[in-house]
Amino acid sequence: MFGVYVGGFLFILAGTLAYTGRWKGWAFARPVLSYGIGFGCLYMGIAVVLGWTAATVLPDSMNILFIILVSISGALVLLTLISQWWLPRFLQPRWFRELRAEQHRTYGPGWGRKA
Repeated sequence: MFGVYVGGFLFILAGTLAYTGRWKGWAFARPVLSYGIGFGCLYMGIAVVLGWTAATVLPDSMNILFIILVSISGALVLLTLISQWWLPRFLQPRWFRELRAEQHRTYGPGWGRKA
């Protein structure tokens, strides 16, 4: 049980480092299922912690708080999956948008797309 929280918080740490720009190594790869893998770590970590808390700590599975936490967790898992291909601009930090613009200038407008 404790291991799930440790794993969730490690994902949150990795995602936070990605959002703040302290971990950029993943962002330089040609984005084919790795477009926002660093950002997806944050969403997945929060989903794991919230979902596990809802499943193990809350006594009644029909409790409104349970439903809210599981719904948020589900939305975050979906966002994690979507972030592997695309993220809306408002969810991208400035450093990531600037890096992508520089890569498109360097490698051309079709950079990162399948031929």
